[in-house]
Amino acid sequence: MHNLSTAEAHLQFGQAMEALTKLWQAICIKAHLIRYKHTEVHGQRPNTHAHALLDRVKAHIDVIVESYCAAQQAYYQLTGPGTWENTLNILHVEDIHAITDTKAPSNNGQLVKMGVDTTDSPEMHEGMTFITSNSFLHLMDATLALCVEWVKCCACKNQWTEEVLLLQEELHWAIAFSKFKGAKWDAHSSAHSGLTLDLLDSIQAYANQHWMWM
Repeated sequence: MHNLSTAEAHLQFGQAMEALTKLWQAICIKAHLIRYKHTEVHGQRPNTHAHALLDRVKAHIDVIVESYCAAQQAYYQLTGPGTWENTLNILHVEDIHAITDTKAPSNNGQLVKMGVDTTDSPEMHEGMTFITSNSFLHLMDATLALCVEWVKCCACKNQWTEEVLLLQEELHWAIAFSKFKGAKWDAHSSAHSGLTLDLLDSIQAYANQHWMWM
């Protein structure tokens, strides 16, 4: 029984840490989207699209928060209070925000700054929370999560570009076939001799009608 509860505790701890990682990535994406919206998006339609995209990101953050809170509470029930609470704190609303001035060690040991522009963003707050102060999250590049999404978007763009090229190729050959059939019907309309004028007019009308539908 003890081994079972220990294994369950390890599982819940891992799920909570994974949720923290996903939460930090989602927060970074949201922060970059807000900054991009304020500097690059103009017009009613683009702003409407940007708001819809931000709403989806916020909904994704809410799902992650619920997952973290469930795992954190389960771990607390299994192990009780302890030093682990310095890492897996109770998540408050004020903790879920991007950082504006975080110092993290770079590869050469110097301190670097990473953050977001909060001039017009009431949703952004200064300072660090336990989410960003965890060691493995503290070293993450603020643009890493956005880069992953950018790669996904590029893959979708390339796929749709290929689809458009294939469609254009199909249209090209459909038009070529229609022109060929049209020329064939046009030749049929003038290839008959020794027929009455009414019959020739009927053949011409029939050929023109089929050419029009090609």
